[in-house]
Amino acid sequence: MVMAMVQLTSRVWHTLPVEAGDRPALGLAVGENAGLLIDGGNSPAHVEEVLQTARRVSDVPLKALCLTHWHWDHTFGAVSTGLPVIACAATKEKLDWMQGLSWTDEAIAQRVEQGQEMEFCRQNILIEWPESSREIHIPAPAITFRKELTLDLGGLTARIFWVDSDHSADCCVVQLVEEGVVFLGDCLYLNMDHEPWFRTPGRTRRLMSVLTALNAGWYVPAHHGVYSGEEFRRFARGMSDLCQAAEGAETLEQAEDSLRRLTGRALCEEDRQGLEEFLNAKAHRA
Repeated sequence: MVMAMVQLTSRVWHTLPVEAGDRPALGLAVGENAGLLIDGGNSPAHVEEVLQTARRVSDVPLKALCLTHWHWDHTFGAVSTGLPVIACAATKEKLDWMQGLSWTDEAIAQRVEQGQEMEFCRQNILIEWPESSREIHIPAPAITFRKELTLDLGGLTARIFWVDSDHSADCCVVQLVEEGVVFLGDCLYLNMDHEPWFRTPGRTRRLMSVLTALNAGWYVPAHHGVYSGEEFRRFARGMSDLCQAAEGAETLEQAEDSLRRLTGRALCEEDRQGLEEFLNAKAHRA
């Protein structure tokens, strides 16, 4: 069943993330001359939600679909839209690699065993694509860029640019300048390629600085709720505190003591989990 999209501003919509099948939030921006889809979803059924909204709210033609990064849940529906795909060069390299893969149950299970695919992804692909003989079409970007690309949609500027993120080396965000909206993709999330999952203090601090400097009114992450500008700035300050507390610590207890002194408050389970994620980075360097 197709769910209605959420209208965030007069010219920007987004879907809601869904845990089952790992559906991320997708975006739609409509200018005076052209519309832009943000991410391709994890299946044709998923991205159809955006296409239906686009047909309903405006006669303006869709110009393209841009990808925030290469992961399956953001790309498997892209080809079904028939739109030119925009991606950074690093994303294109990953998509080129994916072109040669088989997506049968057996092939995915083998890649999991070999450490080339995550069990988490395998489980969710089977939810969204239950048939083992699934035919998945990987997009071939028509337009690529290295660091940044700007689109004029007609009174609405879409700025697509790379950010340095632990989650994936090709993460990009989409800033809809005049509307004060930033689609974050997965750039806020951990590195999940290796166990235990982790994030690094230096990279996280730099990312928070870049994103808060955009001074947006809305920040839309792919897999959890939307932040207002003030909510995101509060989140960024919290992440910076975790970075500082974890950087000089060797143990969780040391990091907790540091965070208590830094914030002057009692800690919660979310604080401890965040500190552990940063401390996990030390284990990977060891």
